[in-house]
Amino acid sequence: MKRGTLLLAVLALALGTACAGTGRGTATAQDAADEAPVADVKAPDPGIWNNPLGELGVETPVDGLEAALPFDAVVPANIGEPTATFVSDPLRAGLVAMQVGFVYDHPDYGRFTVVESATGASQEELVEPAMATPGCHTVTTAAGSEVWECVPDDFSVATIRGDVEALVVENEFVSAITWLQPLTGASDEILKEYPNPMMEIEVMVPAGQLARDQLIALANNV
Repeated sequence: MKRGTLLLAVLALALGTACAGTGRGTATAQDAADEAPVADVKAPDPGIWNNPLGELGVETPVDGLEAALPFDAVVPANIGEPTATFVSDPLRAGLVAMQVGFVYDHPDYGRFTVVESATGASQEELVEPAMATPGCHTVTTAAGSEVWECVPDDFSVATIRGDVEALVVENEFVSAITWLQPLTGASDEILKEYPNPMMEIEVMVPAGQLARDQLIALANNV
């Protein structure tokens, strides 16, 4: 299964699921024997609200996005001008993994970020976290080994833009909504990696800043 770098960042960095006491997302079944079935959640780097791409992000003007990116960015048109715009450093991130990140300060929604990237993930893969049973349990890998996996209970699915299913994440640190839409202008490198590429769009705000219905309204306006 191939997920885009954006969703991986949400799952692995911003949400950092781990088995309580292990500091890891998976462990051997034997290691898990003494572990409580709790999924822990780690706080994201607070710097993401100023630069959602972290140390890989290079500030880039909106009119420079076409030349900088290996795909066509979709600049949000209904929520005003971004406070700042960033593009991944291609030498460090690699062309296929490049992202564009927008920072906004909105009178109604407050500060939030929008990040876009190319992905080979399907719609089913996008919403898969919301379909999983929360808690920690032993699963068998394709290689036949048993591992201990933890799934938090903060994933759900929301319908936006009429008929688009989006993945919603709500925990004590962040609220985020992620969806897929067709990708245009894909470079040869992206097409080689993802024969049927999609654009993955994530909107993220600090926890408690917006209620769920406000987050969905924001996604409808991005």
